[in-house]
Amino acid sequence: MADIFVSYARVDKARVAPLVAALEAQGWSVWWDPAITPGQEFDFLIRGELNAAGAVIVVWTPASVDSRWVRGEARLGADRGILVPVRFDKAQLPIDALSLHTTDLDDWKEDPKGPPFQELLSALSRLLKVAGRKASPAQPERREASICVLPFVNMSADPEQEFFSDGLSEELLNQLAQVKDLKVAARTSSFSFKGQNPDLRTVCEKLGVAHVLEGSVRKAGNRLRITAQLIDAQTGYHLWSNTFNRELDDIFQIQEDIARAVADALKVTLGMGETRALSSTKNIEAYELYLRAQGLAQHQSVQSYRRAIALYREALALDPRFLQCWSSLGGAYMALTAYSPETREDSLKHAEEAFERQKVLAPDSWVIHSMEGTQLGPVRGDWVGADKAFQRAIDLVGEDRLARQNFGYPIWLMTVGRVSEAIKGFQSFFRNDPLASNRGLQIALDCMGRFEEAEAEYKRDMANPADPALVEHYAFLRCLAQGNAEGAKSHLKYLLALGTSSFMPVPAELLAGFDDRPAALAIVRKHFDDPAYKTGMAAATLAHLAAYFGDDQLALECLRRATLGRPYMMEAWHPLLALVRKTEGFKQLMRDVGLYDYWRKSGHWGDFARAKGDDDFEIIR
Repeated sequence: MADIFVSYARVDKARVAPLVAALEAQGWSVWWDPAITPGQEFDFLIRGELNAAGAVIVVWTPASVDSRWVRGEARLGADRGILVPVRFDKAQLPIDALSLHTTDLDDWKEDPKGPPFQELLSALSRLLKVAGRKASPAQPERREASICVLPFVNMSADPEQEFFSDGLSEELLNQLAQVKDLKVAARTSSFSFKGQNPDLRTVCEKLGVAHVLEGSVRKAGNRLRITAQLIDAQTGYHLWSNTFNRELDDIFQIQEDIARAVADALKVTLGMGETRALSSTKNIEAYELYLRAQGLAQHQSVQSYRRAIALYREALALDPRFLQCWSSLGGAYMALTAYSPETREDSLKHAEEAFERQKVLAPDSWVIHSMEGTQLGPVRGDWVGADKAFQRAIDLVGEDRLARQNFGYPIWLMTVGRVSEAIKGFQSFFRNDPLASNRGLQIALDCMGRFEEAEAEYKRDMANPADPALVEHYAFLRCLAQGNAEGAKSHLKYLLALGTSSFMPVPAELLAGFDDRPAALAIVRKHFDDPAYKTGMAAATLAHLAAYFGDDQLALECLRRATLGRPYMMEAWHPLLALVRKTEGFKQLMRDVGLYDYWRKSGHWGDFARAKGDDDFEIIR
C-alpha cells in the first residue's frame, strides 16, 4: 500500500503526473489510480488504498469539483484527518472543503524547490511522520524488462493533429525496440487500445509486458507540450514521468530524451537496458509529411496507400537521406503489389528502388538485411540469396529477435518448406504482437496437420480479427482438409456473408453446388479462365478447391499459375494438395521456381522434401 493517495479527475491526469513524480522523487510511494477508471473495483481497491494511506491529496480543479468520486475520496480522507487539498485554476472549492487550508499550485511551475511545493511537502511530512512513514528510496523488485507504448492522447485543439500524437507514439515504440534485452509490444497490439482508457493491468496481461509508457501531446502552432509517464502496471507506481514544453524543432530531442529516460529507468530497476537512436531526419517539414503518410498507410486500402506514397515522396524531396521514409515508401509499394495486382510490376519496381536506396544509406543494418531476404525470397524467388541475407541478420541480432520483429522471416521459412521452423518463428512474432492476426501461424499449423492447434488459434483470432474474411477463408480450407463437408459449408456460408477477400475469392455459386462434385468442379474450371483468378492467391484458392473436388491436374495447373507469377509457395504445402505433391508435375514445378536448387545448395530440405542421389529429390509428405 502507498504512503500517499492522490484523488483527481481523469481529465487532469497530464497536470497531475508531474506532481506525482515530484512526490515520488522525495522517496514516498504514491497511489493515483493510473490503472483503473474511477469507480471501477472501488470497494476493494480504492477504499483499501484510502484506508492504508498516510496522507490523501485531493487535487481540486473545475473538473474535479464536479466529480462525485473525487468528492467522495476527499470526504473519506477528511474523516481520517489526513486530507491535504491542493488547487489549480482557482477552482471554486466545495462548501465542505472551505474549512481546510488549500495550497494553490497555479504558480508551482513543476519546481519541487518552489514555495507552493515546499508548502505541500511540509504538510505531508507532518502527517506521514505521525503515521511513522519516512521518505526513503524505493526498492522495487526486479521485473522483466518489457513495455508497451500506448498511443499518446491528442490534446490539441485541432483533432486533425492526431496523426502527430500517433506518429510520436510509433516513433518512440520503434526507438525503444532497438534497446537490447527490452521486450517491446508491437504497434498492432499497442494501438488496439487506442481511445479506450483501458485498465493498465489488463493491457499488460494481454500483451505479456510489465510496464506501460503513456502520455499526451498538445500542439499549437510551433509549440509542443508533451507529457510522458512510465508506469509499473502491477503496482501502479510511476517509475518516471516528465513534461516537455518545447518548440516543434525540438521534437527529435524530446523523442530521444523520453526513450533514454525510459531505458535508464528500467536499467535502474531491472539492471539492464541501453539506448540507441534510430536514423531519422532533422527536417521538421519532412517529418510531419512522413507522420501524415504513416497515418494514411494504416487504413490499408489502394487509395490510402497511394495518398501515403505521394506524401512520402514529398518528404524525401526535402530530405533524400530520410531512411525511415524510404523504408515506409517501399512498404507501401509492396502492399500495392497485393492490393492492386494490375499495377504489381510497376509497384514492385518502385519498391525495389526504395530498397536499394536503403542499402546505400544503411548497408550494415540488420533490418536492411532482413528486408533484403524478403525481397529476394517470396518476392523474386532468389531463395539462396534470401537465405544468405536472413543469415546476415541472424548473425547480428539472433533468430528469435529477427522473427519477433520481421513477420517476413517466418513467411519465408514456410514458403521454402521449412514449416516446423516457421511455426516457431510465428510463435516468437506473436509473443511480441499478441493481438495481431495470427493467420500465418494457422496456415503453418494446418500444413503440418496440427488442426486442433490451428483451430484454437482461429478462435483466438476471431475474437479480434484484422481481416475476418481471410481468417474465415483458412478455417474453410481446414475443414476441407479434414473432410468435414458440413463444417466447410458452414464456414463458406459465413465467408460469403462477410464478402470473400479480394486476395482469395471463392466463387459464390460454389455453396449451392458443394454437394455435387461434378457441378462443383465445373464451377472451379469455369473460374480458371476468369481474370479475377489469374493472380497468385486467387489461383492458389482454385488449386485447393480443384484438389478437394478431385481434379489433381487442374490443381497443379492452378498452383503453377500461382507460383510462377509470384512465388506463393506457402500454399503448396497445404494438406489439401498432398496428392498433387506426389506427381512428377509438382517436382518439375519445384525445379522451375528454384526451390530444388535452394534445397540442394543450402542443405535445408525442410519438412516436405529430401535428397535422392546427387541430382534428384523426393516429396515425402
